[in-house]
Amino acid sequence: CGCGGEQVIVGREAIRAYWKVRFSEKPSAEFEEFAPVHRGVHFSYRTKTGVVNVMLDYNNEGKIERSRCGPLLPFGES
Repeated sequence: CGCGGEQVIVGREAIRAYWKVRFSEKPSAEFEEFAPVHRGVHFSYRTKTGVVNVMLDYNNEGKIERSRCGPLLPFGES
């Protein structure tokens, strides 16, 4: 996760706990975009402080294998 410092979160319960805290601290005001991509899904949502991008990659069983998220950067920055 690129929000508030790089983190690696592993396991179903740890991921659930992370998102529970994220959505309570920075609630989603609205979805900006939701799109299927090769072997996953990309979505972004607006908070009071900006837009957050999320990319979920799925494995062959259709389960989330990797998730990446972070604040939306201005065009041209990475």
